[in-house]
Amino acid sequence: MQTQAMRRTIAAAATQEQQTHQLASGLEGLARRQGRLGQVNIPGTVDFVRQYIEHVPVLLEATETAARQAGVLQQITPLLDAAEHYWFTSQDVIPDHLGLAGLSDDAYLTLSLIQAISALHAQQTGRPLLSLDLTEANRIARWLIGEPVATQLDLIVAQALQGPLIQQVLAMLPALGSTLPTPDPIWGNASIDEIVNTRLAAMGVV
Repeated sequence: MQTQAMRRTIAAAATQEQQTHQLASGLEGLARRQGRLGQVNIPGTVDFVRQYIEHVPVLLEATETAARQAGVLQQITPLLDAAEHYWFTSQDVIPDHLGLAGLSDDAYLTLSLIQAISALHAQQTGRPLLSLDLTEANRIARWLIGEPVATQLDLIVAQALQGPLIQQVLAMLPALGSTLPTPDPIWGNASIDEIVNTRLAAMGVV
């Protein structure tokens, strides 16, 4: 996997945001259009987006480690490849040169795919693949990305889940055993509700 390359890209995007405030400016424009300028926690929302994106390499590595320990890494590799593929394709819906905003679609697609697979694992075994539930974080990211881009990304995820390789992988998921990881690798023991309430309630997303 190319998780170290992902981390370098995320770090560069975070530095770019500090220098240009591109995402913050976009959020400010969104707040202005909603008539909420001055009420929005823009720095907190920028932090949320960055930390949401940072989940991607951590969760891919955690899944790879669990698969290796279970002796099913070869079978799980197509899942990992599908999850990280969008990061390195030139066909981004939102161009990566836009910094954190440009990586938000990559993160949303990857984490939506991982969450969907975790839910399918729960259907098969009675427990989710992930101990953390990304559903709410994905919902907020989807709202921030907006339409029609979010629907385009949802369609890509749906198509990936219907592919024959992914279906083969899903049959192997019970071998992974216990869920992973805990606590949340980025937010620690804070629940997504706590993150939302402390950082994003002012955005009117919840």
